[in-house]
Amino acid sequence: MTTKPKKQKERLKKLEALLFVSPKPLSLRKISHLLGLDLTEIEPLIKELNNFYEQTDRAFQIYTTANGFQFRPNAEFSGLLSQIEEFKTQKLSMRNLETLSLIAYKQPITRGEMEQIRSVDCGYSLNSLLEKNLIRVVGRSEKPGQPILYGTSPFFLEVFNLKSLDDLPQEQEFK
Repeated sequence: MTTKPKKQKERLKKLEALLFVSPKPLSLRKISHLLGLDLTEIEPLIKELNNFYEQTDRAFQIYTTANGFQFRPNAEFSGLLSQIEEFKTQKLSMRNLETLSLIAYKQPITRGEMEQIRSVDCGYSLNSLLEKNLIRVVGRSEKPGQPILYGTSPFFLEVFNLKSLDDLPQEQEFK
């Protein structure tokens, strides 16, 4: 990064500053707007910064999420960071995790369909997952009574470090 032209260095520093202070992922559009750059110029800058971080053995990288780009510590530091109260992750109960998995793989899905598959009441889990912003209401079914349809939220993708639902493990990977 030291032999780069001054203009390139400035772009990299500005991008780094934006990502550093943003509590949420920044989209390509947002970064483009804030830096006054073309959309196609952003990803090469991110790649260049990540290469620099890797070469200099940094404790973080810029990660791509469904909502954009965000600084995150490397996985090797999760144990250390979990000791800081602000970084402790909320744990999901097995009941909530099963419900969340069902929604992730079968969405959009109604509560009734979930309860039929799981053979247990899902009301508590749905409320809990909605409160955690891991799922959202995506509409209503055309079935009688027009039950609510649930799907995962953009925050779900962020939490599980997925770019899209296509990144979920496939059934063959479980066997």
